This record gives sequence, C-alpha cells and structure tokens, in this order.
Amino acid sequence: MANKLGLCDALTSRSGEVYESAPCSNCNIEYIPLIGNSQNPDLLFIEIESASHCGSGGCSGHIYMRRGPDYEQVLGLFGYYERSVPRSGNQPADLVYLHVDGGSQDYNGDGFDDRASIWMQYRWNQDNKKYLPYDILRIKVNGKSIPLSTKRTRLLQEWTRNNRWSF
Repeated sequence: MANKLGLCDALTSRSGEVYESAPCSNCNIEYIPLIGNSQNPDLLFIEIESASHCGSGGCSGHIYMRRGPDYEQVLGLFGYYERSVPRSGNQPADLVYLHVDGGSQDYNGDGFDDRASIWMQYRWNQDNKKYLPYDILRIKVNGKSIPLSTKRTRLLQEWTRNNRWSF
C-alpha cells in the first residue's frame, strides 16, 4: 500500500545523492485498515519509519480515504505512533500518538515553559472527515507525570482548533 500511495520515495540531497535507494525495503511500516477490508480499505492509516519520513520529533503518519479508485490524504500526524484503540461497531479505531512539545506552555506550573511528552488520543470525526484530538492520556515533564484535571479541557480545545502536530 505504501508503494501504491507513493510514500516510498528516496530522500535526495541538494547535491543529488540518494540516501535511500529502496526506502520501503529498509524501514518499518505500520499499516492499519480503519474502515473496510485489509486489502482495499475505505479509510486507512500508514506510517513509515525511514529517513524520508522521520525527524527528531517523530515520524509522519498519514490517514487516507478512498475517493473512487484512488486514495486522498485527509490528515497527517507527526510524532511517535503508539497504538490503535479498537472501537465498537463499524467505527474506525482511535489512534494514540506521543508528541514532543519543545516548550510552548507551562505544564507543571513553575512559571517556565516546559519541554513535554504528550500522549494524545485521536478519534475519527465523521462530520469533518478527519481525526481530531479526543483525549490527553498523559503529559510528562522531566520524566514526571503532570496532573491533567485542570488542564485537560483547555488543552483539548486549543489543540482541536490548532493542532501543531497535524497537517
């Protein structure tokens, strides 16, 4: 499927040197059919861990929706894909991502913006035809978990409006 979607392109430098001659042969591919059968799903998630698709803050995961015989990317997420969470009925699984915040907020209340690890659960929104932040599962600053009770609603609203980890 990664080849069909054109995700197995070589990473090339400005000098023309190709870093990966066969990028999908030496990488880890996470493929999850979200709606439909596994060979020809109507909605799917795919993440490729390779030099072409990853950086210091994670890798890019892509959600594609079938449009006739082809697929169209409806959303991308950047971070570290952790797992999918099955849902009942014919609903697409939730996706759990670990995101790295380089210091945009004061999560621990010490008066300074913090670098943080954020575990976010995304849920498919049928009206918008995309995954939206659904829940914040955990935030860690300096290896310590931050209580979420007072921050969860505000952060979810903010990240649903302007999620820096989606594209």
